[in-house]
Amino acid sequence: MLDGIDPDYFSVAKSWADRRDTILGANSQNRFASANIAKLAEIIANPQAGARMVVNIGAWSLRSFLRSGKYLNMYELAVIGGNGVDTTRGKVDQLLGFGHNANEFYFGAVALETAGVRFYGEYCMVLKGAPNSRIFDRDSYELVFSPLDECSDEDRAELSRALRGKWDTDLAAIAALKCRDLFDDPGRLVTEGRLRDALLCGEEFIEVHRHGTFTPSDLDEVCVADVDMAMEGQIASSYERGILPRPEDIAWIHRRVLADEALAEKNLRCRVADADATR
Repeated sequence: MLDGIDPDYFSVAKSWADRRDTILGANSQNRFASANIAKLAEIIANPQAGARMVVNIGAWSLRSFLRSGKYLNMYELAVIGGNGVDTTRGKVDQLLGFGHNANEFYFGAVALETAGVRFYGEYCMVLKGAPNSRIFDRDSYELVFSPLDECSDEDRAELSRALRGKWDTDLAAIAALKCRDLFDDPGRLVTEGRLRDALLCGEEFIEVHRHGTFTPSDLDEVCVADVDMAMEGQIASSYERGILPRPEDIAWIHRRVLADEALAEKNLRCRVADADATR
């Protein structure tokens, strides 16, 4: 294994719950650590406002998905486009242990109420559930970057096994370890707002590996970022004052209008969400 790696964290032999309790001090006399672990698990599991699998997508692709009725992964898009899957993606999927079934998995992120991972698209599709989905405690591309890429393929495959879990049984423990900075204050309980910001920030998230695709009927809602809505309003206000928008701004708004029309046709709720946690 990689020299200097934390054996309490990167351990195939230990359950995620055991790793969480050891690292966060739940087995000590720190009563707030135990209370925070319980509070975090309660927030994550809340049936109304708890954790969801989110998938970000661009406006044009969202419209295509809603019209076709089936979400496509990278392997399916590669076939349609006539190109092979990116070699890096193929390498990561090999390390994840997908084998010949990599084309059957669909990626997302774990989030509370946010606009998702906006790096992947301005519209955040929120799924109703992620039954029996695999989760990975980080962006899986980290397996091919330093320092993990310094390990052999065999060691990285073992690291991959250590970093994966199941939504139903391991999400609360993985989330607690990812958001461990929330436990630094020995006299304050975790809140939903603080957990939301820590759970998903920029491109830092817990990855979801859903086996099988999804359709528009599997969506709970679609979220858009408040900053994008503000940009729309600013462009419209400038136009009303006689300032012509740039061609790229017109194209951007046009794609969003078409996506919004497709959402309305499917009777899908589109809600404005805070983007602070996704910058």
